[in-house]
Amino acid sequence: MSEKIEQILVLIKAMLLEFKDVYPVSKRRNRAIGLLAREWGIEPATIRDKYIRQLEISTRQFDELLSRLFEKGDKEILKLLRRYGDNKDQVAVDEFEKSLQPQVKLAPSILSADFGRLGEQVAEATKAGADYIHIDVMDGHFVPQITIGAPVVAAIRRWTNLPLDVHLMIESPERQINQFADAGADIITVHIEACPHIHQVVQMVKGLGVKAGVALNPGTPIDRLKEIFSFLDLVLVMTVNPGFGGQTFIEDTLDKVAHLRAELDRRSLAAELEVDGGIKAEIAPRVVRVGARVLVAGSAVFHSGQTVKEALAKIRASLG
Repeated sequence: MSEKIEQILVLIKAMLLEFKDVYPVSKRRNRAIGLLAREWGIEPATIRDKYIRQLEISTRQFDELLSRLFEKGDKEILKLLRRYGDNKDQVAVDEFEKSLQPQVKLAPSILSADFGRLGEQVAEATKAGADYIHIDVMDGHFVPQITIGAPVVAAIRRWTNLPLDVHLMIESPERQINQFADAGADIITVHIEACPHIHQVVQMVKGLGVKAGVALNPGTPIDRLKEIFSFLDLVLVMTVNPGFGGQTFIEDTLDKVAHLRAELDRRSLAAELEVDGGIKAEIAPRVVRVGARVLVAGSAVFHSGQTVKEALAKIRASLG
């Protein structure tokens, strides 16, 4: 690998990882250059000279290209590195580009599975490379349908070693949380609309050694979460109105996902951002692009006309 391209890549990585919370990009660049200059025992001006001369761009253009990369995923700067690099540089830039791809988890929803062979379908999803098993619990009050309770969750626990992502679409969930934790839930998500004392409920979940999530219906503003953001392990955005499988994705929820991603990043919070409703291969790249990192898919996995393995592979392939 050419020394100049290698050092430019190291600089970009430092800006991306070590100083990701520093704004604007020019300040982030200066911080990274100062760090690397000390590590390499050279003058900061020497590092600046490398990207200006090697890529034939000004410092202002360098900052603009990196701002577009960090904020919008625009990869023009990577094209420049490839243009001026050798064969080893091409490999290094390719590897760096792969590292920029967000890590996305797939959570098949058993709401759309064949309940006559539920355990087998859970095992099939596990073997097919799912990351979570999403379990929709409905009580016939908070939403019109009635689905399953804690005993079924306990039965599912015996069919998979994946985290069980239990989504409680029920009124007064605090009455049931202990049962679902005992049944083997790894994540318990409650609806903020069903919890007047949401902080207390979240603490109850975490006190049981289970990750805590809070869900928002399509019509619920994200401001409802502002007092509890820092306590959450997961935020779930409903991209359909809860209660039924097989619904059409609500386009307006894309803005909500984007705003939540921005808020989580602004606060440097590690809570996972999950979406649920109408997710399929055609929709998946769009929600990931605006910040979703866990995708719940029911009909697209279990009613696709394909095997579960093929359906999950299709969704993953759509993400590039």
